[in-house]
Amino acid sequence: MSERREIPGPSKKNAPEENPSDIWPGPMNRLFTCKAYCFSRILTPPDVRPTNPELCIDACQGLFLFDSPETKFFAVYDENKTKSYNMLFSHYVTWQFVRYSITGEWEKFVTDHNLKAGDEISFYRFVEKSDRNGYFYVLKFDKNPSGLKDSENVSADESTRKKKILPGPGSSLMRNESFCLAKIITRYDVIEEHPELYFDTQEAVDLTGRPDIVNYAMGTYSKDLFVFDKDDRQYTMKLSHCIGVGLDCWNMKIRTLGSRSGN
Repeated sequence: MSERREIPGPSKKNAPEENPSDIWPGPMNRLFTCKAYCFSRILTPPDVRPTNPELCIDACQGLFLFDSPETKFFAVYDENKTKSYNMLFSHYVTWQFVRYSITGEWEKFVTDHNLKAGDEISFYRFVEKSDRNGYFYVLKFDKNPSGLKDSENVSADESTRKKKILPGPGSSLMRNESFCLAKIITRYDVIEEHPELYFDTQEAVDLTGRPDIVNYAMGTYSKDLFVFDKDDRQYTMKLSHCIGVGLDCWNMKIRTLGSRSGN
């Protein structure tokens, strides 16, 4: 038997030994291997909201799952080999952009495994010619202890936060419908000198609520944003259009404020 390899994904477990108890489920059993790995991502609040959660993924991740992304149901097994979930992969156009999402029994998967924002998931794909899609999938997850603690703290003072009035023009209660987007900070976002927080075009549209910004010539649009932190400190940030390395991107200059990669 060849030397065992480390499997990518949150659990970082070694590949299983070749015995019947280590065979993964599916239309045709086979070993869980590194070759099957698709992608990993950190869950955000919209991914695991209590009602109608929707796992949004980018176009590249969609291509890792399917050779030709299109709306379809697909079978997903949990890593305990006990349950399968019929999830719906969709792509649709909103504000001139293609968006990819996973729904269907994703909500049941979230509930069964008590997934929270901050937890990490990894998709694995196995070839199966007898399946209508040609593949079946295994979804592994890794609970984030610090994320769970933060969630408990949020629940403890949730009533206080709901009553809190935010400063600024037309002060109003902070409600769930005010949520724009969530983002995991990378090391490039918090470099010591001139940190810049980068967004893709869809995130910039979500942040500003202005789909028409895509009509501006590259490099000609900018907007000052008045931003408040949880302690009511105010910051003036500039959202501007820039040219990335081979990509159109948006950036917002920020102060580091002790933020680190992974926050």
